[in-house]
Amino acid sequence: MKSVEISDAAAELAKELVSRGEFSSDAEAIEESLRRATAETSIEHKIELGLAELDAGKSISSAEVFARIDRLIAERVPTDG
Repeated sequence: MKSVEISDAAAELAKELVSRGEFSSDAEAIEESLRRATAETSIEHKIELGLAELDAGKSISSAEVFARIDRLIAERVPTDG
């Protein structure tokens, strides 16, 4: 995803977040939407790297695949604690 696409996606998400009342200002919503868009791009990139490893013949067990997914989710999802 290019930076222009990230900015456009962030602006659209910001409008939606403000309209739903999740944020009181455009600035807060834009900051959060940029964080989400950047995280999404990072996850997509990591998935692409994993697929490249498979294409290169590296053997990855299903347990390792799920462990990687769990780590990605843990990096991106805040905990309530």
